[in-house]
Amino acid sequence: MRFFLYAFLFLIFPLTCHTLPTSSRSEKVLAAHQGMVQTACLKAGVSLASPLFIRLFKEDKPSFGYFNIYRGRVELWGKVGERYNRIFSFPIIHFPGGFGPPTTAKETAHNLPEGFFEISQDQLIPLSAQYLGVSLGHAPGSPFEEGLNGTSAKQVMLHGGLHGRQGFGIGRKNMSLLYTALHIHFSEKGVPIPVHVFPFHFTTDNLYPHRQSQHLKFWNALLPAYFYFEKFAQLETETGCERTDDQHAQTTPSPKIERLS
Repeated sequence: MRFFLYAFLFLIFPLTCHTLPTSSRSEKVLAAHQGMVQTACLKAGVSLASPLFIRLFKEDKPSFGYFNIYRGRVELWGKVGERYNRIFSFPIIHFPGGFGPPTTAKETAHNLPEGFFEISQDQLIPLSAQYLGVSLGHAPGSPFEEGLNGTSAKQVMLHGGLHGRQGFGIGRKNMSLLYTALHIHFSEKGVPIPVHVFPFHFTTDNLYPHRQSQHLKFWNALLPAYFYFEKFAQLETETGCERTDDQHAQTTPSPKIERLS
């Protein structure tokens, strides 16, 4: 009798460990968008069982006027061999606040954090007031916790809404595609997904308007990871000690961002 009990537990253990959050809404989304996601992966040459990576920019191109509409971008990448290929690129329709991490108690209520984060399967949100979503979890041991001023990154979402104070809204259609891709990945692999959140691309033109920003020290900490991925389409955390001095020189055109007068 004990043998059959152990056998039963052995069979159900994998199922219980990899159970993903679900709802009737998310099930309909998955059924409707799996084909489109698989087609996008084929074009990119990526398997969703491979490691994935999300890169987010609060500003992708300079915005015009007062309204913060369609100025940011979120990208989903999949690993092929040693490099990452881009699968999706979606505009960010809305996010509250501005650039830099929250630095005061007042800012934590409306300014979204930047830095390095990580998504695991239990952070999928299959039913939300903002349609569907995924919460951002702070990466263990990240040096950016101080910049968050104690604010939990798990309160910040990528979601399908057009507004909201606690996340980046990308619209229902785009969120459906992103959610489906993440759901398939976790159902096949279950490996956490790193997320890099940047204020903008670190180019001279983009940095110049912020030359007096109080966030320059914080952004300097983000520079190596940004330039390394831009140059090699790889994550520094995956290359480890294999990174050469030549690669370091190529990825950091300047040692730091200087405050300009």
